[in-house]
Amino acid sequence: MGCPLPATRFRQDGSRLARRVGWLPAARCPPPAARCPLPARHAAARYPLQSGANETLELPVHFMHLGHMADYRNLEVWQVAHKLTLNIYRATVAYPKEEMYGLVTQTRRAATSIPTNLAEGSGRGSDDDYARFVRFASGSANEVEYQLLLAKDLGYLDEQMCSPLASEVSRVRSMLSRLNQTLKR
Repeated sequence: MGCPLPATRFRQDGSRLARRVGWLPAARCPPPAARCPLPARHAAARYPLQSGANETLELPVHFMHLGHMADYRNLEVWQVAHKLTLNIYRATVAYPKEEMYGLVTQTRRAATSIPTNLAEGSGRGSDDDYARFVRFASGSANEVEYQLLLAKDLGYLDEQMCSPLASEVSRVRSMLSRLNQTLKR
């Protein structure tokens, strides 16, 4: 049996369309006591639908509290990780050509893996799955941290360039740790 709170379609002007989009699977519907403690006016969130230009999809909030982010780009940790990835790409341009298929590629892939795992995990079916991808992202952040240290020690990055990147990585790791703790609750 599905969750008693259906996902519903709305037009942009706020009027409800007659047809329901569907029920949430029972496995994803928490018991009533575990539902979102937000006031009733915050009981659902609306997201634009690509299928109809003037329609939005309303999802019950407790659906999103299970790690089902409607848009991973709204996560602050994803935004910071994305910015870190862009900065890593800019920094690795200055590496020597002989590192193009070595440290450059490895550092870029590890940096890219952080927001990628957050995006993939946010679309998973449970908090446990999502937490697993958050841990993968955390491991990638550790990789990036070491690769920056290696690049600095090899003389590819100076202290002025390495220090801000290292502090960005540290911030991302801290945010990932907090997200992981939140998902375990």
